[in-house]
Order: sequence, then C-alpha cells, then structure tokens
Amino acid sequence: LWMLEEFGLTVDTALDRAESVQRVREKAYRVVLLDVADALPNVASWVEELKTASPSTSVVFVTGWPKREVLRRFRDLDATPDQIVEKPFGKEEIRKSLSELMKE
Repeated sequence: LWMLEEFGLTVDTALDRAESVQRVREKAYRVVLLDVADALPNVASWVEELKTASPSTSVVFVTGWPKREVLRRFRDLDATPDQIVEKPFGKEEIRKSLSELMKE
C-alpha cells in the first residue's frame, strides 16, 4: 500500500472477493489491483464480477503464478485482466503498469 500512496494514489482495500465487488459497485475505481496468490482457481469469475459491476475499471493482477498460467484460466472468457504483474516485482514495474492504465 505504501508504494501506491508514494505514487500519489488514493488507496482503498477490500478483505475479500465479495467486499471488492461491492466496493466497485459503489464507487468508480480506475484500477483494481488483485493479489491472486491463493485465488487463482476462481480468479476468472472474480474478474467477470468486477468487470460486470464496473466495465470501465481496469483490473491488474499481482501474482506469483506464471503469466501463461493466469492467461490459461481466461481462455474462453470475455473478461480478462488488463495487466499481469509477476512477483517479485520492483517499484518501477508497478508504476509503469499503473501509468499505462491511468492514461487510457
């Protein structure tokens, strides 16, 4: 969180999937970061829920899973993450990813 705040971003947190979807329904977020370390088996439907709740919100995965494995989960779905940032990552990698999405 401190890294995002250091970039000058306002940060909200959600403790779980249900709370994240509810927050996106209530407020227009430009970007949602999901740490999907343990949630990979169900992450595709989570992204679908977020995109349905707010189609203009970009979803970024921060994950220890290989990018190809994450993308495999979305093979036949309409909703996909807008960016995938693999762990470990540096400050500049996350800044670049967010900057690209915030320009859109």
